Amino acid sequence: MKSETYTELGKLSLNGVLAVFVTTIAQPIVTHQFDWQITAGGILTAAVLLVLGILFLEKGGRP
Repeated sequence: MKSETYTELGKLSLNGVLAVFVTTIAQPIVTHQFDWQITAGGILTAAVLLVLGILFLEKGGRP
C-alpha cells in the first residue's frame, strides 16, 4: 500500500478514538446510570484505536 493510505488509516483511527471517547462519556449522562462495563469497554476500544492510529501514522510517514 502507498504511504498516503497508511496516513489516512491513522487519521481515521484517531477520529475513532475521539468518537468512542465522546460516547463513553455521554452514555452515563444520557441514561442517568453508570455502567462500569460500558465505560471499561469504551476505554479499551479507544486505547486499541489509539495504538493502531499511531502505528499507521508512523508507517505512513510524514505527509
